[in-house]
Amino acid sequence: MNNSVYGCIFLCAVLFATTQLFAQTAPDFSGVWILDLDRTDDVRDMYGEIRVIRQTEKQISLTMVDYGSAFVDGAYRKVVRLVPWTFRFGRWGPRRGPADSKQPKTRAEWSGQHLVLAKSTFSGNGEFVWVWDRSDRTLTHSETRKTWDNDFRARPAEGIQTYFVSTHANDPALLSLGAKFKTDIVVNVTEDISAIQVQCPTQNCTVVILDNGTRVGSRPLPKGQLMTLPLESEVIIQPGDTSK
Repeated sequence: MNNSVYGCIFLCAVLFATTQLFAQTAPDFSGVWILDLDRTDDVRDMYGEIRVIRQTEKQISLTMVDYGSAFVDGAYRKVVRLVPWTFRFGRWGPRRGPADSKQPKTRAEWSGQHLVLAKSTFSGNGEFVWVWDRSDRTLTHSETRKTWDNDFRARPAEGIQTYFVSTHANDPALLSLGAKFKTDIVVNVTEDISAIQVQCPTQNCTVVILDNGTRVGSRPLPKGQLMTLPLESEVIIQPGDTSK
């Protein structure tokens, strides 16, 4: 066996060992993360104050719990949105819906210990690259506001930085987050992180069901009743009873 063959075998062994080592040490973002309000100066444009993440070898499934407002019954009122996203490792695919969905495309890639999540649109409007870094119980989210350019290794974690902290179901910080955004819509996560529970303690609410942003139905959520929603739900929980 000549030296070139030995060299090839050695190089392949090093590459395999390096790949295996990274596979064992790559950070796992799975779990429940909530906005670290102590490190956030301006939450007005924040997207997804709660993030429920399921990470596998093939993809990142991300459910955003977003506190916002909407025009309901003649006035702007506080609402909560559940917005699911899917980022596939190493390939583009629709953020929601079947493989032939017209939704914007998303993708996930590793860049060292950073997780890079990208969104691409047909028009070029609303594209982004997110860079995630995990350190202990903190998730650092950097929004680069740039288009995906194929070179993740050279991409710095630049742009607006937001911090999230790891939490768990029934954490008082999670349960009180809605009060901090002046809504009485209570959001929690089941113990096994398989679903989201919502409740309106002081008034009737409506769960508006969406399909790619379009309303396709609704369900009443009576005052004090607990409703469990799958993580894949795309809904808006809003005050008021539209069944009248």
